[in-house]
Amino acid sequence: TINAIKTYSKAQCFIEQRFPKDEKATVYVVGTNKEYLKTKQTILAVIDGSMSVSTLFTLAGLPMPKGGVGEWDPSKGMAPPFGMMPPFGTMPPPGMGGPGGLSLP
Repeated sequence: TINAIKTYSKAQCFIEQRFPKDEKATVYVVGTNKEYLKTKQTILAVIDGSMSVSTLFTLAGLPMPKGGVGEWDPSKGMAPPFGMMPPFGTMPPPGMGGPGGLSLP
């Protein structure tokens, strides 16, 4: 899913998550302000359900992975497949390139 977000937004995204079961992760976005905003908007839309993962893959021009991700319902709070990120939280200090990083709770 993160690769579809990167392809669609044209930004580089890096996820820092210390342990696979951590509830927090930091996402660093490197790109123009437009790419940064598109990345953030896309992640939030997938999380709140206003954009399906299938739609994201279609917009990115990528095939859905085998097994798909259509079973994940973000409103039920289930752990998302393929390392999907939790909702955005606070913004850490800029300086990681581009407009800055995003800290996810």
